[in-house]
Amino acid sequence: MIYIAKEGCESVKIGTKEHYDILERFEKDFYHMRLDREPTEIWSTGQVYQNGETNNAYRAYIAGYMLGRVTYMHGVHGE
Repeated sequence: MIYIAKEGCESVKIGTKEHYDILERFEKDFYHMRLDREPTEIWSTGQVYQNGETNNAYRAYIAGYMLGRVTYMHGVHGE
């Protein structure tokens, strides 16, 4: 199993519908960037996009998604 996130943290499994939904949303939000993807075999290394700037933006995007997901799942609402 391959996940996006550090071990022991909530994560999204690479290749799942949730993961592809996140990729689709990222590409809609960042349509102005180079969106050439690396082969799926190397995504587990953290390199999803061929362009480093795009890949860094994706990493920040997925980190924000994961923070929102954990916050929602654990009922933390800024209290």
